[in-house]
Amino acid sequence: MITFTICSNNYLPYARVLCKSIKQFHPGWKFVLGLVDKPGQTEWYQGWGFDTVIPVEDIEVPNFSRMVSAYNLVELNTAVKPYFFSHLFETYPDDIQILYFDPDIQVFSELEELAEEFEKKSILLVPHFSTAHTGQSGIITPERRILQRGLYNLGFLGLKWSQETSFLLEWWQDKLQCECLNLPEKGLFVDQKWMDLAPVYFENVKILKDQGYDVAYWNLYERSLHRRGDGIFAGESLLRFYHFSAYDKSSSTYVGNLAEKFESETAQVIRDIYPEYHRLLKQNGLDEFKSVECAYRPKEGGRKLLRTIKSRLKDWLAS
Repeated sequence: MITFTICSNNYLPYARVLCKSIKQFHPGWKFVLGLVDKPGQTEWYQGWGFDTVIPVEDIEVPNFSRMVSAYNLVELNTAVKPYFFSHLFETYPDDIQILYFDPDIQVFSELEELAEEFEKKSILLVPHFSTAHTGQSGIITPERRILQRGLYNLGFLGLKWSQETSFLLEWWQDKLQCECLNLPEKGLFVDQKWMDLAPVYFENVKILKDQGYDVAYWNLYERSLHRRGDGIFAGESLLRFYHFSAYDKSSSTYVGNLAEKFESETAQVIRDIYPEYHRLLKQNGLDEFKSVECAYRPKEGGRKLLRTIKSRLKDWLAS
């Protein structure tokens, strides 16, 4: 099994924590860092568990310089995702199963069941949530927001090589060349919104509704966190991985404000795992790397061009 993430150098502490958490439970799995940046100092990457570091300019991304000019960093990091998948399938032809994780994810237990899912399906997706909103407490992200941004959270994506997967990647790459935009009000949300179409276009799709996968603030209303023995559970499922999306580490009230929305057991787990995650980030260089500027960050002229492109695209999408 190959696992990978994509980030710029300023997110290396996150990638390190993710890598270590995967290796804790699956030391035999490869972990690849897809670097959307120019390589920095050698010691930034060696000795942290990364099996391979692949700078984005080492893979084949058509019109990459145009994408750098047209996209902000979030859009750029997500636009190259299908190209990294294709590159990894070509580079490791004997490893036909690949799992992508956003760098701000931490794995809490074994993921062997994902390998079993690949025995039947080629495309693994996780929905943001799978329980209809009917007045439950703790709903932070309304359904209409997800309808704008995508039913499936692409902080995780599993692909197994097949002809169907090859076609999905070609189709997805084509869409992300020009339309990997953060414009939810216009029906576009970077690489993610496009994947709403995957279960319609492709047959071998598995939608993972096990509540232990991709737990995050947007689905805590349906996944009560609690400890049982040595493990953390989400509902009746063992917590597989938690997505610390939108975690504001600079705020002294973020964790408390999130915890107070839920019942006591969930609140206590939140108060436990968030500070511990912050500690791990700091241990892995959070303060050192947070000010490292990405080589592909648009300069002033590039930012002006970016604003012009976005304005014209908004007009086109509205027509």
